[in-house]
Amino acid sequence: MSTFYKLIFNHKETYLNLKVGKRYQPLLIILVSSLINGIVTYFTIQSQITLATQQLSEKIDHTLNGLEIMMSVISIIIGSLFPLLTIAANALLFFLFAKFLINYSNYKYIFKFFTYIFPITLAGNVLNYFLKNIIPISGVRWTSLNAVFQTKGPLGLFLNSLDLFQIWTIVLIYYFLVVSIKMPKSSAFSAISVYCALIVLPIFIL
Repeated sequence: MSTFYKLIFNHKETYLNLKVGKRYQPLLIILVSSLINGIVTYFTIQSQITLATQQLSEKIDHTLNGLEIMMSVISIIIGSLFPLLTIAANALLFFLFAKFLINYSNYKYIFKFFTYIFPITLAGNVLNYFLKNIIPISGVRWTSLNAVFQTKGPLGLFLNSLDLFQIWTIVLIYYFLVVSIKMPKSSAFSAISVYCALIVLPIFIL
């Protein structure tokens, strides 16, 4: 796992040597991330599942233990799939950027990079899970700028998107594009800008 630690702390030589990293490491990261995210997802929404099934049971005057178990299993499955889907989607997006801007065509390499940095996102989610249980304030992501202002509504969602772990990830993506992909800095900045816009704009649309 040394590649992961060096990469997230922006060791330039690690970016350059990423292609020769051990093949089992990305798979291990995905498996561990899937397990952890599945567990966190389950505990995050378990109380909501229990409450929903209890309310439904009272309305129909019939116990729905089977439904609660099924919904719990589904939540674990969805949570477990989230890392892989996120990595694949981000890799595809930046592959298209690289293809359009500099005619780059190695999707596997970009996928590998996003696999290595996904634990940053996972660490942010796990930390927020524990902090929300310690200081339960609705609508606040504790590793974001909204932890300072604790604002709700569209502004609160926007401030939640300004997450320290997300910003860290974006910086690493920028250096990856410039150092590993050999993308011009202006093109890398444009790709990052579009990526950030795709994250933030849905907040105001929805």
